[in-house]
Amino acid sequence: MSNKSIEFVKDNLIGTVENVTSNRIIINLLDDEEKDQYSAMVGDLIAISSTNKTEFTIASITDVRRTYVNNITTMVDNDEESEQIGDGILNQVEATFLGSLSLVLGTKINVFKRGIKCFPTLGDSVYSFSPINLTNFMDSISNSSDDTTLTLGKYAIDSISKANLNGDSFFQRHAAILGSTGSGKSWLVSKLLEEASNLKFSNIIVFDIHGEYKPLSSEKKGFAKYLKIAGPSDTEADDKTLFVPYWLLNRDELQSILLDRTDNDAPNQANRFNYHLLNLKKKANNGNDLITVDSPIPFNLKELISLLKKDDEGRVKGTNNREKNGPWNGKLTRFIARL
Repeated sequence: MSNKSIEFVKDNLIGTVENVTSNRIIINLLDDEEKDQYSAMVGDLIAISSTNKTEFTIASITDVRRTYVNNITTMVDNDEESEQIGDGILNQVEATFLGSLSLVLGTKINVFKRGIKCFPTLGDSVYSFSPINLTNFMDSISNSSDDTTLTLGKYAIDSISKANLNGDSFFQRHAAILGSTGSGKSWLVSKLLEEASNLKFSNIIVFDIHGEYKPLSSEKKGFAKYLKIAGPSDTEADDKTLFVPYWLLNRDELQSILLDRTDNDAPNQANRFNYHLLNLKKKANNGNDLITVDSPIPFNLKELISLLKKDDEGRVKGTNNREKNGPWNGKLTRFIARL
């Protein structure tokens, strides 16, 4: 993470505040013929000054427009008098507020927070972000360090500034990468994986449903290990095949494989299966009552079959101590065969 404070200088000045509402701001861009005109683009970040020289309001440009006006007035001689310069062009941008930036806050620098501390006033100076300022600002948001930084590329709004991500925070949360076909979703995932592989501690499993990331495991430039999930035809273990244990499946997943819902005895089969499955998992954990039938706990499949067979062949005493079929007798036969 950068430890250099953001600094807005005269060369970054692009205009002044013209209009302010509760959620947007309109800025008149400077028309300085002595230097290159600022090329405002939608998506650019801007910083609006306040009475406190270390506090800035951050906004994002949403609209850029040019207006042809009559009798433009400009301030000259340090704003002490005005001068009419006739008809001309007025360039404006409209932006929405993002939050507040404190260049210095206690012992910290470049602290960005959502929400507006103080709304801008008319005439406040507006600054663009230089490449260095943009990099420092984005680094302060990601709060990344050398041990956790993932460099994804460059920003579209400034091709010089690096786009960094805090890998430690990113992988601890749910995330979605969204975009239309051809927008670069797969490329971004590949870049994330490549950058993460260079971190000191990285343990990542990718379920590559369509096999599109297999090149990441190539012998020449690959950094990943490619494993195929074992299927019915895979009977011997090797370093390229991953055998997933059956006990990782939850109750519904196991039943979807084994249970025939059209079978009249399906409710009985599901009942006994769940009963024995729960008891076997608790038995494997010393009777822990926190264990549920869906807990990913190893259990003995042969023992499960033995218990189900006992139910299926079970006999109980009836009247006059004569044996008769138990409540589950003959109702689990087809289920046991499938199992």
